[in-house]
Amino acid sequence: MNLDVAVLQHVTALIACTRLVLSLKNLTSLSLSQNRNVTNKSLQKLLALTTGGASRLESLTARGCSLTSPLGMELFESLTGKMSSKVPLVKLVFSCKGLKQDEANRMKAIWVEKWKEKAQCKIIGMAVSLTLAEDR
Repeated sequence: MNLDVAVLQHVTALIACTRLVLSLKNLTSLSLSQNRNVTNKSLQKLLALTTGGASRLESLTARGCSLTSPLGMELFESLTGKMSSKVPLVKLVFSCKGLKQDEANRMKAIWVEKWKEKAQCKIIGMAVSLTLAEDR
């Protein structure tokens, strides 16, 4: 039997995300930064799991993880679902190796569609910061 360590780490990250979301329903902010086990698939799964009414997650940071372009349709669909949920994200910050302009534009469009004039979008190279303007 061959065991691929990368596959095992990926599965472990997915299981950890699932357990985290299911056990910490009152979690509002989560930083996964510098965790190389966080991939496109695990971020997509986390967003999908927090779309339901039981989750209060509204801030997510994933800098220095293993997110790579292409991000994938599933991730965009999960983000759209989360942004349409009872508790949408108010902050999403991450880095993505090889981020393409069309992916950046799609992220921005999803964010602006939800938050309209309050949307703050900073995308520089592989760094993405989606937040809300402060009320003055």
